[in-house]
Amino acid sequence: MAILGVLVLIGGVTAAVLWRAGASPSSAADSGPMQIPAVGSCTDLTGIVVHLHGPLSVKECSDPAAAKKITQSAIVTDTDIEVDCATSEMLITTQGQHYGEYAIAHSCAGPNLIVGNCYTSKGAGYEYDGTCRDGGGRLDHKVSGVMDAEVCKTAAPDDYAEQMRFISVSHLHYVDESERATYCFAPLH
Repeated sequence: MAILGVLVLIGGVTAAVLWRAGASPSSAADSGPMQIPAVGSCTDLTGIVVHLHGPLSVKECSDPAAAKKITQSAIVTDTDIEVDCATSEMLITTQGQHYGEYAIAHSCAGPNLIVGNCYTSKGAGYEYDGTCRDGGGRLDHKVSGVMDAEVCKTAAPDDYAEQMRFISVSHLHYVDESERATYCFAPLH
């Protein structure tokens, strides 16, 4: 009887440890794919690196508060997949259960810029500016198929006053390699 009591105690402790670790006998069978950020979805998260333990908070890409758009996303645990974010992109790491196994996913989120909206620079990214105040710029147009900010120089070569205005926003021009497009800004005044 004492041996049976010890076995019950050991079995109970083992089950409790497995349950706390998320490896209950039924969890492996019940676990599905891990929810990772979907390419093309937008979020209001900002920063250089963000760590998630659940789904990404998604916003409509037309919402000015949706500052970032997912450009790449993949589970990297036990795969040969590498997710390399551009310097202007935010890295998102997601941790969780993928078919009952612990996994990590990496996602990249680049700027979600909307033509006509005003932005200021914030670190290596952009911040929506609903007031269109000085110090920022208005996204004037997007040039698809061109990956060079030189295309944004629209002032006439001999119009020095206009060139100076455009120099004030030249730091905002953005070349999106994944989209193969250049976003051009215009001065606010």
